[in-house]
Amino acid sequence: MTSLIRLQPETFSRLVEEAGHRYETVDETADRILRGHLPVILDTNSTLATLGCLEQLRARMKPGRGAVRLVREGRRDLERRQF
Repeated sequence: MTSLIRLQPETFSRLVEEAGHRYETVDETADRILRGHLPVILDTNSTLATLGCLEQLRARMKPGRGAVRLVREGRRDLERRQF
């Protein structure tokens, strides 16, 4: 799927320069760089489930003491599971 991304002018200039050094198009260079620096997602369902859990956690967390309380509850739950 082709997508449009926006770069700052200085970043785009550096990308053009890198493409010229490697005799690639700007798109090829951007694709190569991004592929080399982004994590590989092997299991989409697992990733979506993890994101869902994070979303639920974020919804339950309130700024300040609410977040601390939630972390402490999670720690106690993990300690109980170890025994």
